[in-house]
Amino acid sequence: MSKTEKRNVPALRFPEFQDEWVERRLEDLFIEFKSGKNIKASKINDSGNYPVYGGNGLRGYTDIFSHDGEYFLIGRQGALCGNINRFSGKAFVSEHAIACRSNDFSDTEWLAQRLDYFNLNRLSESSAQPGLSVQKLLRFKLVVPTRSEATKIATFLTSVDKKIAQVQEKKRLSQEFKKGMMQKLFSQQIRFKDDQGNDFPEWEEKRLGDILIEYKERVDANTNLPILTSSRNGLYPQKDYFANRELQNEGEYGVVPKGFFTYRHMSDDATFKFNINEYCERGAISKEYPVFTTKDYSARFLYEILNNGSDFKRFALTQKQGGTRTRLYFKNLCKMVLSLPISQEATKIATYLTALDDKIQNLENQIRQAKAFKQGLLQQMLV
Repeated sequence: MSKTEKRNVPALRFPEFQDEWVERRLEDLFIEFKSGKNIKASKINDSGNYPVYGGNGLRGYTDIFSHDGEYFLIGRQGALCGNINRFSGKAFVSEHAIACRSNDFSDTEWLAQRLDYFNLNRLSESSAQPGLSVQKLLRFKLVVPTRSEATKIATFLTSVDKKIAQVQEKKRLSQEFKKGMMQKLFSQQIRFKDDQGNDFPEWEEKRLGDILIEYKERVDANTNLPILTSSRNGLYPQKDYFANRELQNEGEYGVVPKGFFTYRHMSDDATFKFNINEYCERGAISKEYPVFTTKDYSARFLYEILNNGSDFKRFALTQKQGGTRTRLYFKNLCKMVLSLPISQEATKIATYLTALDDKIQNLENQIRQAKAFKQGLLQQMLV
C-alpha cells in the first residue's frame, strides 16, 4: 500500500488502485436494503433449522427462513440501533433489523465495515424508542471505491477481524478453564502439595472473623485521596466510573489502603462483589462500605473463594431480612463459617489462579491492541 494526497481517496490504499473514489447514495449501492419480517416469539426456539436474527444479533432458531445469501444486518430500533451483524446462508431476519446486500457496484462486507465505522447510531431519531429510518438511510451518502478495491479492502479488514476473534476465543476458553479449575480447587477435587511433595492437611471450617481485620480510618469529604467506587466490575476511580464526574459525599469518607478489601454492603439481588484496592496506595471510599484486610492469610485466595465459590453465594441469601435489599454488614460477614485450607496451601492456590488471571489479562491486552490497530487502519483506508 502507498500513501497518496489525491482528493477523495484514502490516505492508505493498495498500490494497484489509482481511481478517485466517488460519492454515492446508499440506494445506489444495494440490491437489498429492507427491514426483515415479523415473527412471533413463540416461533423462536433454542434450536431449529435456521437462525433468527434481530436488531442485536442472534435471537434463537426457527424452522423457516426469510433470507439466503451473504448479508449484513443493521439494528433498526432501540438504544443500540445501528449495530452491525453478519450472516451467511439461510436465516430468518426479524422486522427489528435491516437486511443489506450490495449490488454489483460495491461489496457487502466493505459496506458493513464502512457503516460500522461511521456508527449509524448517530443518525437515530430521538424518541422514547430510538430508531433508524430505512428511507432516510437510503439517501445517506458515502464516498466509495470501485467494487474490486472495496473487495480487497474488505478481505484485508476481515482477516484482521478474524485474528481479533481468535484471540477473543482464546480469552473465553481461558476464562472457562479458570472457572473450571476454581470449582475443582474449592471443592478439593484437586489439591496442591507442599514444597516437599507432601499432602497439605484437610481443610477446616473457620469463622471469617478469625482471619479478617476491619479497617475504619476516616478522612474529610474534601480529601485529596482518589475517590474510588466499588462495583461488580471492580474497584475504579469514581471519575472513570461516572464519566469524569465525582459524586458529592457529605461528611467524610472511609479509607481503603492498597491491598485491602472493600465492598458495597447492600444488594438488590443478594450478589456482592469483594474488591481489593490495587489502584493506589490509599483511596477514599464511601464510609458505608466496609474495609478490611486479612490476618496471616492470603488475601488473593479469600478474594477468589468469596467472589467465585458457591458457599458465599448461599450465605449471602441467608442475609436477606425483609425489604427489597439484602444488607451484608461486616459484623455479619465475620460470622460466616467457611471451609478453608491452611495458609500455605491457600497461597499456592492464589499464586496459581493469579497466573491464570495474568494470562487472561495478556489476551485482553492483545485484543485491545488489535482493535486499536484496526481502528487506525479504518481511519487511513476509508474516506
